[in-house]
Amino acid sequence: MKNIAYAGSFDIFTNGHLWVVKAGLEIAEHVTIFVADNTSKKYLFSKEHRIKIIENIIQDEGLKDRVRVIGSTDEYVAMRISEYYITHMIRGIRNSVDFDQEKLIQRANYSMFGGVQTIFVMPPSELESVSSSFVKALIGPAYWTTYVQNLIPQASLISLIKKRIVDIMIEVFSEHNILDKNTICILKNDYLNDTSDNALMNFILFVFSCYSSNKRYYHNLTHILNMMEQSQRECKNNVALIVAIFLHDIIQKDNHSYNINEYSKYGISSIDWNDCSYEKQSALFVTYFSKVANLNPNFVKEIDNLIKTTEHFSKQNKDKLTLEQNYILKIDFDILGSPKNVYNEYAQNIRKEYQEYNDIDYNNGRKEVLKSLMNTIEKASYFSEIFKTNACKNILNEMSNLT
Repeated sequence: MKNIAYAGSFDIFTNGHLWVVKAGLEIAEHVTIFVADNTSKKYLFSKEHRIKIIENIIQDEGLKDRVRVIGSTDEYVAMRISEYYITHMIRGIRNSVDFDQEKLIQRANYSMFGGVQTIFVMPPSELESVSSSFVKALIGPAYWTTYVQNLIPQASLISLIKKRIVDIMIEVFSEHNILDKNTICILKNDYLNDTSDNALMNFILFVFSCYSSNKRYYHNLTHILNMMEQSQRECKNNVALIVAIFLHDIIQKDNHSYNINEYSKYGISSIDWNDCSYEKQSALFVTYFSKVANLNPNFVKEIDNLIKTTEHFSKQNKDKLTLEQNYILKIDFDILGSPKNVYNEYAQNIRKEYQEYNDIDYNNGRKEVLKSLMNTIEKASYFSEIFKTNACKNILNEMSNLT
């Protein structure tokens, strides 16, 4: 068979969907994915974004030469498929409910809409419960990315995280009448692009690229989103706090060298940059962000102070912090008191970020860091006793593993 079709809304594209695509490639030379869009329905991602996400996944999987992606809006997909002279489509069947539903659709497709026949395939047991609706149901609670990441391809996860970050920023800024309708529309539509004509969106895309480095195993977009969502739960729609979270880890050891072609256009000179901590380098971007976002100038100093507060091993007086400074510290430390499996993933990712060190040097250095963190947690008044107990237990377990 030369070509087989795979149709669906794919809102969100899961590992189950990817498995069906690969099963289709075992049957036919090429798979054509039809992304169905019904304008009477509400989707998490627009049709254009769903197409772009799937194209990214196909690219990541090395299947670009054998798979193409086509959109279909407000039409019977089987008729659309027949227009491409494709005679068969493939569908995944997970259970008897799926089979009964797909059987009816197959009969209609064949008798009414162009004679397209359906080939049914059954995914392996580990994918039996994976569906777009199941993934959506997991989104929201603390650390949800840890559980969702095993169910969807990386490109789906990154797109979902970017959308959540932009949605939070829109919500916070709109609450304070900072963004006009045109800018909000751009933010909603351009977040998966590489560049944008809008200065604010273009800077957000630059920040996304910093957090998306393949050397960022922990200080990445997942970390930023987790902090933003925690902030919204505890201190809703605080502009300074959200912006500080977004920028506070933009500079890490993978991009700490001054880049004159990139950073100078944000008004940052090498003189300002040199001999600064990562946090202070990150804070240098605040003025530019505040300018393109039309923030009140009073926010600049506040955001700057919040970012510098996350410099955990500085000599700043932690007893004289503002409420917002306490919040950002609490949120930044939140991972330490997380469930055991989430903390273990965090510890593994930190090790990956410092993989240039041998085990002996890393273990010794990490132990000192953990001792300092535990000392800070035990003394800090802004942590609950439950958090302190869980965090200390996690830290002691990690130290034991390091030994």
